[in-house]
Amino acid sequence: STLDAIEALFGGKRALPLEPIRRGARRMRIKGEFTKGTTVDLTVELELSANGSTTLHVIDADGKPIPKPQKFLSSLFSQISFDPLEFARADPPDQDQIIKRALRLDFSDIEAKEVTATEKRKALNAKVRDLDGQLKAAQRYPGAPKTEDSLTELLATLEARQATVDKARTLAREVEKWDQSVISFAARVVAATEKVTLLERQLQEARDALANVTKAAEDTREFAAAAKRASDEFQPDDVEEIRAKLATIEETNRQVRANAARAALEQAHQEAQDSALILTDELDALKQEKQTRIAAANFSVPGLGFDESGVTYRGFPLAQASNSDRITISAAVGVELNPKLRVLLVRDGEKIGSEDMATIRAFARERHFQVFVEKFTETGEGCTVVLDKGRVRSPEGNPSS
Repeated sequence: STLDAIEALFGGKRALPLEPIRRGARRMRIKGEFTKGTTVDLTVELELSANGSTTLHVIDADGKPIPKPQKFLSSLFSQISFDPLEFARADPPDQDQIIKRALRLDFSDIEAKEVTATEKRKALNAKVRDLDGQLKAAQRYPGAPKTEDSLTELLATLEARQATVDKARTLAREVEKWDQSVISFAARVVAATEKVTLLERQLQEARDALANVTKAAEDTREFAAAAKRASDEFQPDDVEEIRAKLATIEETNRQVRANAARAALEQAHQEAQDSALILTDELDALKQEKQTRIAAANFSVPGLGFDESGVTYRGFPLAQASNSDRITISAAVGVELNPKLRVLLVRDGEKIGSEDMATIRAFARERHFQVFVEKFTETGEGCTVVLDKGRVRSPEGNPSS
């Protein structure tokens, strides 16, 4: 009840239990005086009637009321300030938020960038996995050319080369024709010569005929020789190469297209991997920026930090710290959150061992804090004030009035 009353002085009606007024009474009043030495520096008085109406007065050292008293009191404390061990009992995500508030750290800009970078990396990794599947299914043809052949161009080339073959055949027929002419004229020369021998009287005509035939024979030989040279010099193009390409053009072009598609997949796969690595570096840089801000915050407990799981101590999750360390850290968080009201309330003090209690005591003396520890006891041993049925017990053991 006493600790509830101290907390209610600052938290107001919302900090009171469900039934704060003793049954049968019409109202309740809590009054606290805060002193510096022997001088009363601040007086707080809270009244609550049975009908639920609340009156709060805050008087300064000069006896003047402070306007907006609840707002003034709320600026002096936090829930963790009243019960620092609440921090040790909190879940890791809640501890993370409490520490950030204690250090006055704002990671909203970094966390927004982390969300964006994480989503981008997630999409890129999904793309990489998809491209991996496509690459496994894509076929490769090492022996295929790098570009596709044109069916139209191959047909045109075949037609042109076929024309040269036809021309070669024509020239061969021309050679054959002239060869036959040479043979024919040679026979005629023989006949004419025999006729000259046999027919002296027709010598002149025969000589004239011989001269003419001889001249024609010589011309024919020249034509035949020219035709032979043209035939020998002319080389027709290879049409079989084109025919072979035409026979395989569809398969070859399919392989070329498959290789081009795989190359595009490999490039996209590499680009996605590179982008994902860049985002990983960006996330690492954002984590480092967090640690830099934490280090600059000059927190009173060295070794306290953050990672993906929440608050850490000396690199390990806070839940794995010793009980003594967690008590010290929790008290330090309460101090950081409560620099003005130097009061800490610790519930369930009977659960705290003597060594941990000594830790809290030393910490309070070092930081000049008042610490009220609630502890159940039947003898009063180790307690400064013993409350028995709502009243302070006298040194003789009897409740005082």
